[in-house]
Amino acid sequence: MKKQTIFLILLFLITLTLKAQNLNKISADSLELYKTAYKLIKSEFDKPVYNYIYENYEPQKVFTKINLSKIEMAEVFDSLQANSSISINKTKYGNVVLNLLARFPISFNYNDLGKIGRISILECKLYNGFNKKFEIKTFENANFKKLKPEYENGKLVANNYIYGMLQTYLEDTTEIDPFCNGTAKYKISFISNNFAINANKSDILKSYSIDNDTIKLIDVFENKVVIEYLHIKLCDFHGYLQNTDSMGRRAKTKTESIEYNSKTTLDKEPINYANEGNFTMPKEIYELFKNNPEVTLEEFISKAIAVEKSESIPFYVILHSPAPINHNFTINSPVYGFDREFEVKLANKTAKASAKK
Repeated sequence: MKKQTIFLILLFLITLTLKAQNLNKISADSLELYKTAYKLIKSEFDKPVYNYIYENYEPQKVFTKINLSKIEMAEVFDSLQANSSISINKTKYGNVVLNLLARFPISFNYNDLGKIGRISILECKLYNGFNKKFEIKTFENANFKKLKPEYENGKLVANNYIYGMLQTYLEDTTEIDPFCNGTAKYKISFISNNFAINANKSDILKSYSIDNDTIKLIDVFENKVVIEYLHIKLCDFHGYLQNTDSMGRRAKTKTESIEYNSKTTLDKEPINYANEGNFTMPKEIYELFKNNPEVTLEEFISKAIAVEKSESIPFYVILHSPAPINHNFTINSPVYGFDREFEVKLANKTAKASAKK
């Protein structure tokens, strides 16, 4: 799991815990969460161990996008709306799941939707025979699995379509029965372009206009670039960093020589290798550690509690490179210019088949 996701989950759990108790009396569970968050954040400001190589690359081959016109994409979306289906199932572990089978025309010649598109469920209006509603556990965006032809019992049953699957977990408080009915609404988006900011350390505190938003370059240190999005929703950020040398080659992790410590103990920490990816933290927490990397756990908890009580929490995004940043770098992020909301109805026969499983 990415560090960014881990920290946001920790922040959410801590906030929920604090709402149920006196802020001056931290429970043992909350304290453990604070310790984990403290350790993760502190490691962001420790000097990493570098293990990298530089390689030549062509940006147009690295960054994938849809090469279709708006008219062609409208046909794809129309087919998706008309031919997709949903079903409700219970897994062998007892989880209730809503499965979307999204059918695309066979002419939609893209092998991996995860690289060019994303989908999220917007609304669930599904009920069982007692008119009890199925509630969604999470609204988190998810990528499709790889597209492939549709088969049933070893036979090709839909040779005009390729499909992608999306699974959404539902609350298990509503029972599946043969009379389940209703609809689910989704939003699907595809990459139409990729924006890029070319910068270096001299550009700190500059602002850039990108895809109807504004990004501000906050800091550059070690292998990290710190940015602030002024309008975009945090969950919609999908940027990444390309760190280049004086010859224009990009840094890449030299994975074959990394030796991970498989016997990590409390007194023997894993090696803090420079990595790729993003880490997100509140602006005030970032400034606390940046101004004093040796901040104590107690000081962190005090600041974190104050931040959690704030109605509005500004965040910074820290982009990582496997190599120290000594020259130019590029911040890339996809632009999801093709999107469509669509609603899918649950067929009774699908609900019946699902209920019997």
